[in-house]
Amino acid sequence: MIPFRSIPETCFLANNKSARDHPDVVSEAIVKLLKGQYIEEQSEPPYCVNPLSVAKGKKLRLVLDLRNINGHLLKQSFRYEDLRSLSQLFEQNFWFFTWDLKSGYHHVDIYVAPRKFLGFSWNFNGKLRYFIFCVLPFGLSSACYCFTKLLRPLVKRGRMMSYASFFYLDDGISGHKRRIDASAASIIQKKDLSCSGLKTNEEKCHWEPI
Repeated sequence: MIPFRSIPETCFLANNKSARDHPDVVSEAIVKLLKGQYIEEQSEPPYCVNPLSVAKGKKLRLVLDLRNINGHLLKQSFRYEDLRSLSQLFEQNFWFFTWDLKSGYHHVDIYVAPRKFLGFSWNFNGKLRYFIFCVLPFGLSSACYCFTKLLRPLVKRGRMMSYASFFYLDDGISGHKRRIDASAASIIQKKDLSCSGLKTNEEKCHWEPI
C-alpha cells in the first residue's frame, strides 16, 4: 500500500523535457516494462497521469516523476547503512563476495486500488497510450524505505550466522575472515535471495570470494 496522509487530486501532466529528448529510450523502456508485466496498459487516462523523466547516470533510466504524489505521502524516517556501517562490519583481509538484484524495486507489487495514482502516458507513432505501474516505481518517495525494510530480515539472518552482510538498496556485499566460511556464506546467501523471490543480475554478481 502507498502510505498516503491525504489523497491527491486527479491530474493529467505533460511529460518532462528529458523524456521528450530521449523518445527511443522511453519507448524501449515502456516495451520492456510491459513485457515484464511491471505496468498495465489502460484504455482511458488513469486517475493520475504523471510526467515521465529520463535520469542520466551510467546509463539513461526511465523515472516516473511523482512529485505531485509524493507531497501527499507520510514521511517515514529510517537510516541507510553507510560507509561507516560497512567499516564496522568488515575487517582487514576479509574474503568478500557481492551481488546485485535485477530491477530491485520491481520485486514489490503495488496493491490494485492505489495503482491509479501511478499512471503515465506516452505517444507511440502518433497515438497517445496510457499505463499504470503494478510494481514499486522509481520516483516514489517511500520506495527506499519500503525496499530497505523488505531486505532487513536477510541482513539480520546473515549476521546471525556469523558472516558480515551489508545491503544498500539492490546491491549487497558479504564476507568472512576465512575463505572456506566465505564460500559457504556465498552459497547460503545466493539460496536465501532465490528462496525469497529475489532475482539477481548474474552479470554483476561475484559469488566467488576474493
